[in-house]
Amino acid sequence: MDEENRWRKRRNGSGLLLLLFLIAALGYPLWHWRHLGHPLASATHVDLCSRLANLPGTGTWRALPLDGGGYAGGCQWQGADGKLQLQVLLATTRSAGMDLSNGIQQWRDEVRATAGPGVVVKESGDEGQRVLAWRTPRGGNRLAEDEGVQVQVLAPTLDDATVDASLVWIKSALRRDSASAQ
Repeated sequence: MDEENRWRKRRNGSGLLLLLFLIAALGYPLWHWRHLGHPLASATHVDLCSRLANLPGTGTWRALPLDGGGYAGGCQWQGADGKLQLQVLLATTRSAGMDLSNGIQQWRDEVRATAGPGVVVKESGDEGQRVLAWRTPRGGNRLAEDEGVQVQVLAPTLDDATVDASLVWIKSALRRDSASAQ
């Protein structure tokens, strides 16, 4: 009777099929979320003003924290006249409630649709490290992804080279401060 039981019958290749299923079940999630390697990717709130207190070029500016809007943290620097000099916003996968890997494409399309024909949008970098750069009458803008976080920089009074240098410093400071805090 056991020999005729179809559930106990020996099937060739069933072990290999089970192994392929396990590889797919475990490997796909790891491959899909491979770009979430930033220490702040799971943060819901970040005090950005204190993390970026030593940002070069902001010595005489006053730092004011920004909260809300789906961001994990934000900070803006105002000059002595009260005008906005620099604004930095940080979004993480937890604060935004979604995977941020498609954010660059969405922002690029949005900027091209709303900023007008005279705005040049530049994109550089590889997946997980892309930077989107554009300049509008409001100033220079950068949106950078860094393995699970997005950093947005608005600088109405700064030139593009200074904005790019600030973005590089900000990205390294967020990684450095996160690694030393853990």
